[in-house]
Amino acid sequence: MARHDQIAFAGAISGPHNIMAIAICRDTDDLYRFLTRQIASIPDIVGYEVSIRVRGLKQAGSLITGGRLTPAPGPYVRPRGTGRGERPRGSKGT
Repeated sequence: MARHDQIAFAGAISGPHNIMAIAICRDTDDLYRFLTRQIASIPDIVGYEVSIRVRGLKQAGSLITGGRLTPAPGPYVRPRGTGRGERPRGSKGT
């Protein structure tokens, strides 16, 4: 199971299940294909339980121009006087 490209983690665990795996899929169709074609084809797996966690990875907030990704703006520069342990200039703080 760990050899599949979608599997980010697989490990033996104790409890009602023998293996826990984390799979990363592009969308629901990709997840369905992975479960019904790849995992279901492993002879020793007789059942599985799925818990879905949705989280966008990469390209979050990407800019698209003319159907293509545009270069990201330069690195974020923290305004002066707002670093760790510093108050912005002009603030009295409490």
